[in-house]
Amino acid sequence: MASKIKNKILNTSSFFKVSLKNNNKALALALQAQKEKSRQLEMEVVYLQKQVEALCFELATKKYKQRKLLLILKNLHSNTLQHLNMAAELVSDSDCVRLSEGHHALNMENRENDAATWSEVTAFTLLCTLQHVIVSGDVNEI
Repeated sequence: MASKIKNKILNTSSFFKVSLKNNNKALALALQAQKEKSRQLEMEVVYLQKQVEALCFELATKKYKQRKLLLILKNLHSNTLQHLNMAAELVSDSDCVRLSEGHHALNMENRENDAATWSEVTAFTLLCTLQHVIVSGDVNEI
């Protein structure tokens, strides 16, 4: 009987050993799979960090260009107004009246024959209109 008990104990012990061995093998495979997932996630994090850096640089570049463009446009606006004021000061109201009469006479003639004069009269008419707007302050006149 002692031999049967001893045999049973050995069989049970052997069963536990096999079971532990299988369990350890499964745990080792699961650990290896988790390590691989972790490595892939770390690579993805690095990739995403590089993308964020690139997008931040692109955004900063665009903001810089927009600020420069806005400065250029403000300077253009200021210079244009200054030059229009200077031009308006050169044109008197009497010049505008004479121009209006000349413009009416030119309308009656063939414009194609005197394109240069037509361009000058048109530009001068615009200048007179701007001068009137600057003096009166009524932008709705344009």
